[in-house]
Amino acid sequence: MKPLAIAYKDMDAEQFKELKASNNNFEDEDTRQILEDELTLVAVVGLNDPLRDNITKTIKKIMEANTNVRIISGDHKWSALQTAYQIGLIPDEQNAEDSIISGEELKRKLTEIMIKSVDTEEGRGETWKLNKEHERLFKDEILRVFIVVYRADPEVKHMFTAAIRDTNTVVGVTGEGLNDARALSEASVGFAMGEDGCAAAKEHADIILTDDNFTSVLNAIRWGRNI
Repeated sequence: MKPLAIAYKDMDAEQFKELKASNNNFEDEDTRQILEDELTLVAVVGLNDPLRDNITKTIKKIMEANTNVRIISGDHKWSALQTAYQIGLIPDEQNAEDSIISGEELKRKLTEIMIKSVDTEEGRGETWKLNKEHERLFKDEILRVFIVVYRADPEVKHMFTAAIRDTNTVVGVTGEGLNDARALSEASVGFAMGEDGCAAAKEHADIILTDDNFTSVLNAIRWGRNI
């Protein structure tokens, strides 16, 4: 479950502005800690975001068909890890440290081997390109190693997708939020959720899953390979 803590403290507007100005607008963990000190706790609630129907069985079939599955999530480390464990991507959640990486760390690694570019062939606009001399490094030290990326922002989702494409690999991306739009656009095939997906995700996708059923991704792979 995802824990959500609700707390407060009294402060007038001027105090808040001064505190914010002197602490980098609370944009990092250290300065946010200053704002979050000496709070009065109101409640802690647990939010359960259940897995989609038949997702575990579908993931198993996809992997048996020699298709690699990766989770790129904006969630907290342990939420993303627990999801990977429940769907069978990681067999042992207690010994998964080598298979999980933060979005910030992944972005740092990708920035060293990629360059910003403009896609003129498919009209995707500003994108990222993998330096060809680093293709083997990307495959061996990033793509084959890390199964879960947590606290991933839209840019790292976009960069990771672009890097996989540049290895001449067909890459599919599923998403439903605004943060997924650029990655959906960059993918060989982008799947957006029809019921829960936002308009931006649908606009950037190639296929819209009208019933939000992930099993349809398996069917798309099956038909695509047959064709």
